[in-house]
Amino acid sequence: MISFGRTYRLLKTEVSDPAKVDAALRDIGLLQRDSAIAKAGVPGVVNALAGEEKTKKLAAYRVQMIGMMRTLLDLEEAVMNQKADDIKKCMAKLDEEEKGGHKDFLPAE
Repeated sequence: MISFGRTYRLLKTEVSDPAKVDAALRDIGLLQRDSAIAKAGVPGVVNALAGEEKTKKLAAYRVQMIGMMRTLLDLEEAVMNQKADDIKKCMAKLDEEEKGGHKDFLPAE
């Protein structure tokens, strides 16, 4: 998800600039694509589990990814309609989802 992080950081500089709507929409599309690909996979932390615990953790991962994809769709709509307050809310929600997802599904360092 290295390209996801890079694209997300770039998007943060674009979403509030009306002159960069096309670039922001392109990057949102890339994030949607990358999220769909990630949702289809199994994080290493989950893959290391077995049985019922793995099933529950995988379901939690999919729910988290579905939520993030919904937020990306909401962000796309907000950017298209140039609704600054909605853009801020979506970006804040994506930040929360990213932190929660990384905490729950990336290996501890």
